[in-house]
Amino acid sequence: MILLICILGLIAGALAVEPGAVTITLCCVAGACGGGWILYGFISRALPVRLTWMLATALLIGYCAQTLFNQISAVLAGEGVLAFIGVDTDWVAYALMLVM
Repeated sequence: MILLICILGLIAGALAVEPGAVTITLCCVAGACGGGWILYGFISRALPVRLTWMLATALLIGYCAQTLFNQISAVLAGEGVLAFIGVDTDWVAYALMLVM
């Protein structure tokens, strides 16, 4: 679990340094996978269920996966990345930085 916390901290640092569309996409993939890993730990009973970990899982999967799905939908529709969100990439990066 400490490794996941360190990885998410490094991802937040990457978002602070370079808040571009590619960085946001890669960070969303890593965040959704991290949330999925915690959820798998809950289901397989490898991790004890704690309220703070449930909140972290919900935030990671909710924000990161939804942003990733919006980016994929925009690319498949032939529009620019993050076009469906309607928010500047800097603000999306800041929100994801807080989630991480």
